[in-house]
Parts: sequence; C-alpha cells; structure tokens
Amino acid sequence: MDLNDKPINLILPFGGISLSKIIKINRKDTNNMKSIMHQLFVTNIKTYFKHLLVGLEKMHRHKIVNRDIKQKNIMLYLDPSFLSKLKTIDLKEKQDDILKIMSVRYIDFGLSTYIKTSLSKDYNNIHLNGTYRYLSPEIFICYILYKYINKNSVNKQQHINEKIKNVIEALSRIEEKNMLSKLQENIYSLTKKINHLIENDILLDKYFGTNTTQLYNGYLQKADVYALGMTIFDSLQLKKHSNVEVRENKLLYDLLLKMIAIDPDKRYNVIQCINHPYFANSL
Repeated sequence: MDLNDKPINLILPFGGISLSKIIKINRKDTNNMKSIMHQLFVTNIKTYFKHLLVGLEKMHRHKIVNRDIKQKNIMLYLDPSFLSKLKTIDLKEKQDDILKIMSVRYIDFGLSTYIKTSLSKDYNNIHLNGTYRYLSPEIFICYILYKYINKNSVNKQQHINEKIKNVIEALSRIEEKNMLSKLQENIYSLTKKINHLIENDILLDKYFGTNTTQLYNGYLQKADVYALGMTIFDSLQLKKHSNVEVRENKLLYDLLLKMIAIDPDKRYNVIQCINHPYFANSL
C-alpha cells in the first residue's frame, strides 16, 4: 500500500455504536441493527482492521500517539439508508463500498499526546495513562523503573510484578498460553534492557520516539500498536461472538502476534503492520 495514496473519501457522521457493544451481540440473532453491524465487522475484518491501521499511521506520522485504544474507543456507524437494502447486499463487497455502508473510527482522544522534543527532556513526562489491560508491558516497566531510581529494589520488582498482572489478564483472555509460559523470562529481559537505557540516560528518546528515525518506533507508538492488536484479537477470539478462527488464519494470527510482542523492539510498528502479507491484494 502506498500511504501517499488518497484515502477513501468518507464523511464520517457523529454518533454510532462502540465496538465493545457490537462485539458482544449474539451473531445468530440477525434481526436487529447491532447484529447486522457485528456481521459486517467480522465478515469484513480485513477491511476494518486495515482502516484502523491506516488511521493509526496518520496519527503517528503527525507525531500523535493515541494512548487509549480499546473496544470502547472504536466507534462503528451504519448508514441508516442501507438498512432496508441489507438483505440484498453482499457483505463481502469491495473495501470502499463496505466502508460507505458502515464506517469505523477512533473516538476519545482525551489521553492523546503530541510528541514534541521537549517531552524527552524530563522523566516526569512518563505516565501510566490508559486502560491497564491494553497497556503494553514496557509502559509499566518504564514508569516503575523511573519511579524507583536509587530506591529499594525489592519494592521495585514487587511493583513490576503487580502491574504485569494486567498483561497476564490480557494474554489469558485471548488464550495465548505460549506467550504466558515465557512471560516472566521476557519481562526480566525487558526490565534489564530498560534499566540499561535509564542508566545510560537514553530512555526518553526511545520512549517518546522524538528522534526522526524513530517516528513510528517509539515505545509510545509501539504501545498503540499493542493496544490495537489486543483489541482486534480480543474482538475475534470470543467464539460465541465471532466466526473468525484467528489461529486457523495463519497470516492474521502471525500479524496479531507481531503486534502484541512483549519486547517493543521486536514488535511491529504501524507501517510494518499495514505492509504485512495478511493485507496483500487489499485496497
């Protein structure tokens, strides 16, 4: 995909229904609007997933990090003019046609941050913002290690273990047993890496991605990718609400694993996600 291509020309209306409400609808009940929206989203997940990634790329390109991506902050809007025609519409229409029937967008930018160089001058700019279940592990670790500089190491490790319970909850919810089995080892390695960055006073540029070569690779930007990966994974994983077999779709599963990698340096950035083979031959 050429990111300089003109985007699909959509005028997105206000209102709609959050993904968190849509995804919980029983997909076998096809007689109400929420069920139709659920079917559209799941059937055309590649289209909506890519659309969300393109939106995230535009944020990161303009040095904005979202910091609160989750099901509740993704809004779906179904054009009411299509309701009477829905039984005759192919739910696997072309991407631009599907997005005209039902659009998807991010809402609630209250925690969003514009990345400016001054942020990387002060450790006090590192915060724990967002919904903990969607926060990537490096966000917790960076915050705690900074707070415990020159303080009791036992309390520091206890605090890290306490916060990582949120990562465990997220991985348990999507049934990622293999990642869970290696989590303690990976968290230890990540903690050691971040501690090294702090000791050498190079964490802040890495964390905020203020260096031009890190436009998409800062820890905050990678945390957005993690949150979106968890959101999509979680939305499709619940069997009674989705007919998408995530692990049977090898390309989709591979992409999601790369989005939720524990080590942010091994995690895909948003450009890599968009260019993943899963989206091959899609608009």
